[in-house]
Amino acid sequence: MTIFQIAVLVFIAFIILRVLFRFSKKELTSRETVLWCFFWLVSGFLVGFMRKTDVLAQQFGIERGADLFVAISIVVGYYIMFRVFVHIEKIERDITTLTRKLALKDHEEQDRYKQG
Repeated sequence: MTIFQIAVLVFIAFIILRVLFRFSKKELTSRETVLWCFFWLVSGFLVGFMRKTDVLAQQFGIERGADLFVAISIVVGYYIMFRVFVHIEKIERDITTLTRKLALKDHEEQDRYKQG
């Protein structure tokens, strides 16, 4: 095992501990915790067994396992960015709707105050 692999595996172990710490602080749900731990464990497996992933990559027509991992990471990254973008757009619409409702409510209360 190379120094690079050892360093990355230590870093991944640190990240998994951070995920578990955030779960214990109720900052992550159990679903999110399992998802992130799974992601980091798979990443650790791929780093720890780089040569073994070459066989899998070649089945997809890619020469090296590392290249397959990078390609998958890019696709997953774009999907996550899309999901975050859609979520942010929904939050912005919800905020706009709430702001309009609050403005109308304030306006109605001012009208009642003036009349009464």
